[in-house]
Amino acid sequence: MSFFLDLAPEFGGTRFGPFPQGATLGSDPARCHITLPAEMGIQPVHAWIVPAGNGLTLQVGEVGTVYVLAAGRPAVVQGSRPIGPGDVLILASPSGVRFTLQSAAQAQQQQSQQTHQQTRQQTRQQTGRRGPPTAAAMANEAKRQVGVAVMTSKSGSQAGHFLHRLQSGAFTNPRYVVAGIVVVGGIVFTGCSGLLALVMSQL
Repeated sequence: MSFFLDLAPEFGGTRFGPFPQGATLGSDPARCHITLPAEMGIQPVHAWIVPAGNGLTLQVGEVGTVYVLAAGRPAVVQGSRPIGPGDVLILASPSGVRFTLQSAAQAQQQQSQQTHQQTRQQTRQQTGRRGPPTAAAMANEAKRQVGVAVMTSKSGSQAGHFLHRLQSGAFTNPRYVVAGIVVVGGIVFTGCSGLLALVMSQL
């Protein structure tokens, strides 16, 4: 049975393996697959994990100490005991270095989930997901909606057309200039005629 050993995050979170034929843990790099500092109470060959039938067996050295979490509490291992995926091994003391045993299938599933999460995060960053609207954005949207409401009314539409023509310089077109002169002239002529009639009536 191929397996991995995941070091606890507080100790670095490194994944060791895969180990298809078993793994030895200790402080002697010449004899161990995973080497740990002797200063932490680790023996030269502290413990080893070997395949046993369809499962795995943890074997502890004569002077080594290993705990396995059982119901959330560390239980010391005497000699050897069967272990399986998900078991947490603690070396030397209850607060010592921790490893979680993972099967190859579990490790692959974890890797797939992590890759999927990373892909989703990258997609969100690329698409630039919007957060909650700010007060300024809400004020701008309110102004826009008021402007639309005014411009869609009859008087607002006429005023809008007039402003647009004024800003675009359309009223400088000769057609509008001549029409303006005619209108102003008519108003002046009408006013003068009325004034003349009023004077004649007083004579």
